[in-house]
Amino acid sequence: MSFFTIVSSRFQCPSVGLFQCSITGLVFRMEGEGEVLYRTVHWDRRLLAQSGKRPAGPLFNIDYPQKSVCQLHLPHCQIHSEGGCDFLSVAHVTDDKVEFLPPHETRHTCHNKHHWILCLW
Repeated sequence: MSFFTIVSSRFQCPSVGLFQCSITGLVFRMEGEGEVLYRTVHWDRRLLAQSGKRPAGPLFNIDYPQKSVCQLHLPHCQIHSEGGCDFLSVAHVTDDKVEFLPPHETRHTCHNKHHWILCLW
């Protein structure tokens, strides 16, 4: 059962800068011109179960062939100034590898295809 509506978008970035999707709220920091293809995909519940996690937001499949995305901001990953978000983590999934990160951690990467998920402990 999917808890989230499937969304598919294509964005052609004209230049360096920050660009926000009006549908998903995702913000892309671009190093230059390039195309970004992204969509929500279904959860792999086995992957989450192995880590003792459960979904707290959508799973995004993000592809940027020109490797022009240098940073991604997940709007459902906002950290409140008063704290209390220690139970949240962001999973960075590439191929068959998953890495759980604190939601405030910045990760620069040269990969061109990512899945990002927000999970609850």
